[in-house]
Amino acid sequence: DNNILKFNIDNNLSPENRFAVITVNYIDDFGRVAEAYLKVTQYLNRDPALAILKEFEYVKSLAVGTVTENIYVQGIIIADGKTANFPKNRYTIQDVATNKAIVFDSGANLDITRGDNVKLWLIGTENTAVTEGNFTYNVFTSVGESSILEKNKNAILNIPEIYIKDLTDDMLFSLVTLKD
Repeated sequence: DNNILKFNIDNNLSPENRFAVITVNYIDDFGRVAEAYLKVTQYLNRDPALAILKEFEYVKSLAVGTVTENIYVQGIIIADGKTANFPKNRYTIQDVATNKAIVFDSGANLDITRGDNVKLWLIGTENTAVTEGNFTYNVFTSVGESSILEKNKNAILNIPEIYIKDLTDDMLFSLVTLKD
């Protein structure tokens, strides 16, 4: 209308970004047919109510970089950002079912403590590779207070008992009890 293009859009309710190419054909001021292409990216909706629960194994396999999926994990806080074994404000969260853990970091002191059952929202965080010695692991950084979707105090974690010989790299950062 009056040389103005108008588009009606709606929220992106899918769990991924959406892409489209808009092709515009028109006659220019010299009577020639002109063509223009507009690539449009509609980012996923960052509504926490639309976040999807993912398994720790899936989250551990995410590529390094910004997490663009509207996902969260749920587990028990094992390291609460205050342990001397980690840098300040570095946390671990462990899955109750599989006993796998992921590491995350915050620029702020989050109001969570060891034993809290937490839903950790990962969209917008950075999955960063950290190398210590000859071992590399991933840390989710840029975690803020808004990343804690829910927390419940004094959750129950059944700590698995395991022999040293049965430890694997998958158990790194998980809380286990050593047998014998």
